[in-house]
Amino acid sequence: MKRVVIIVGVFLCVLFLHAEKAHTFFDLLNPRYLIVDNNQIIISDYPHVYLYSLDDYSLIKKIGREGMGPGEFHVIQANMNLKERGLVVSVRPDHMAANSTSRLSYFTRKGDFIREIKLPYGINAKFLSLGDQLLGFLPLREGKLSVTLFDKDLKKQNEILNCDYWFNLQSRKPANFFDRASDTLFVSIYKDRIYLARGDAPLFAMHVYDFKGNKLITVEHDSEKFRIPPSFTGEIHEHFKIKFQRSANYTIKNLNLPKHFPAIRNFSVQDDKIYVLTFKKVSRENEVLVFDVNGNLLKKVFLPVRVMNPELLCPFSFYKDMFYQLVFNEETVNWELHITDIN
Repeated sequence: MKRVVIIVGVFLCVLFLHAEKAHTFFDLLNPRYLIVDNNQIIISDYPHVYLYSLDDYSLIKKIGREGMGPGEFHVIQANMNLKERGLVVSVRPDHMAANSTSRLSYFTRKGDFIREIKLPYGINAKFLSLGDQLLGFLPLREGKLSVTLFDKDLKKQNEILNCDYWFNLQSRKPANFFDRASDTLFVSIYKDRIYLARGDAPLFAMHVYDFKGNKLITVEHDSEKFRIPPSFTGEIHEHFKIKFQRSANYTIKNLNLPKHFPAIRNFSVQDDKIYVLTFKKVSRENEVLVFDVNGNLLKKVFLPVRVMNPELLCPFSFYKDMFYQLVFNEETVNWELHITDIN
């Protein structure tokens, strides 16, 4: 395994940057994924996927509706994990794919329906398109999660990772909050590489694989440790009380918080750069570490990153050195697109 060592003397500039509201989306109700790519804005908001122009923010196409037919989507809303995850959208250069319950629906980049495939791996499984292949996240017994490559016919090719699964109310063992109620792993597909990082790891480590499942590099960084303050602990408990108020299995004893925040809060790969969000905050802005795709640190910036709740960030994307994020305006009750130039 090749380890990428961050070079000494790297150009490190610390910038504080402020977002500007660019547009208000009156159609959105509960967006979960934002992808900005190829001058398009792609937003997953169950039961639809919206395509907007990046030039003037006009609506290009509204894809899908609630249903089980071709080009339609169905997510079991009674399942807490699936409801929170919503439609998972993966974007490739020549198509995009939306993962709803037990199905993967393919569309052109213009939003025209191509085909769909059935996914016989349980309702909690998640699949991303790699082109002629699929990347599956498969819940297993004993609270484990398998990350597995499949060919276009859904035949297993290679398991690239096996790790602990997300928060399990049935478990007798206290759950680490940062093991994520919605997803254990952060993933980004860029060109011919798969980037994976755990959302609960105390040490900074991002593993990079090719589409055959071979590990190429591990991006590592000596990150600072930040102690979790009592105020955040209180927010977590209140959030989970509301979230699982109908579950007789949940008590405060089910939840375990470590002393320090994890090293990685989330990340995205775009324009030959890896943008890593951390839990470090200065002047109410969050640290973002910018690496090249080989793991060399380029710079550090501080961005006005908004959150939906203690678990989830507001949907975000990076594109051409700009930070895009959907922010809910409680006064107007609408979702706004905020953009920050990070050059």
